[in-house]
Amino acid sequence: MTIEDAFMRVFGDLIRQGPGTTASTLRALNLVRPLLPPTGEVLDVGCGTGASTRVLARHLDRVIRASDVFPASVEIARKRAELVGLGDRIVFEVASLDDPGIGPGTAALIWCEAAAYSVGVGRALDAWRDLLMPGGLAVFSELVWLGEERPPEASAFWEREYPGMTDVTALRAEVAGRGFEPVADFVLPVEDWWESYYLPLAARLDALGTVMDPALAEVAALTRREIAVFRDCGDTYGYITVAARKPAP
Repeated sequence: MTIEDAFMRVFGDLIRQGPGTTASTLRALNLVRPLLPPTGEVLDVGCGTGASTRVLARHLDRVIRASDVFPASVEIARKRAELVGLGDRIVFEVASLDDPGIGPGTAALIWCEAAAYSVGVGRALDAWRDLLMPGGLAVFSELVWLGEERPPEASAFWEREYPGMTDVTALRAEVAGRGFEPVADFVLPVEDWWESYYLPLAARLDALGTVMDPALAEVAALTRREIAVFRDCGDTYGYITVAARKPAP
C-alpha cells in the first residue's frame, strides 16, 4: 500500500475531509450571496467527497461545477449527490483546484474549503483571479495561527506538516496582495473540528484496529498525533474562512 492509498483508506469516504460544517458553509454563503454576479459559473474546487458542494447546490439556483484531483473522491461525491436528489444540480470533474477547466473570466463564484493549502494559497488565488469575472467572488478556508502564542508542540507539528502556515494578518495581506478586495472573514468554531471531522476520523482509526500495513500505520499515527495536538493547543490555531472579490472595473 502506498502512502496515497493509506490516506484514501483513512480519509477517503468521510463526509468531511477537513474542518467545517453545513452551518459554517451557509454562514459564508450568506455573506457573499448578495454580491454574487447574476451570471457566471459556480465552482467548488477541491471538493473532496462533496459536503460543501451539496450545500451550495441546495441553496444556489445554479448548476455547481465540482472538482477534485482524486478520482475516488469525485466518484463518492457524485454518488452522494445522486442519493440525496442533487445529481442534476452538480457537474463533477477530476481536476486540480488551480486548473478546474473553465475559461478565464467566466466564474461568478469559486468555493474551496480546507484544500487551497495543497497547491499554496498564493498560487490558488492567482489562478482564481484569472478565472473570475469582474466582481466575481472567491471563498476559501485556510489554516492559520490565531495569535502570537506558538506552543512548541503545535509549532513543531505544523512546521513539519504545513510549513506554509501563516497567521490571520499575513493571510489578509496575501489576499489583498493578489488583487482581491476583502469582503469578510471568520474563524471556524471548535465544533467544526470535533463534531464533523475529528470524532468521525477517530472512530475510523479505531475501526482499523492495531495490525496495519506499514503505510497505513504511518498515516494513522500521524493522524492521531494531529488530533492530540489540536486537543492540547487548538486555541492557538484554526481555520479561517475568507471571502474576497475580484474588483470590477
